[in-house]
Amino acid sequence: MGADYNLYLVIIAILLCLMSLFLFFIVLSLRRKLGKSRFSFSDSVLLETLPVPVFLKNTDGRYSYVNQAFEDFFETRRERIVGKRPEEILSRQDAEFIAMQDSTAGSRGDKRL
Repeated sequence: MGADYNLYLVIIAILLCLMSLFLFFIVLSLRRKLGKSRFSFSDSVLLETLPVPVFLKNTDGRYSYVNQAFEDFFETRRERIVGKRPEEILSRQDAEFIAMQDSTAGSRGDKRL
């Protein structure tokens, strides 16, 4: 019974994460449709409750927001991250990986907040 119970807990946790992300993207979509472009307190509350690391960057590539899961994952405080570029706070290898992901997203035409 122990292994089955643990499997159910993992499945429930994964489903909760997926539902959280789904709700976030619904809210984001609605905000875009309504022409609301600012990041509000309610958005922040929603992002803080997600169990996965979330960040926002400005057009200069500097972090403008990170959630608590991001802080926990990188074992640091947001005050050390916000306002800085990845190469200023991460290892060279991690910063290069992020730069590659950013350029890939940009070349695909992904929308940025």
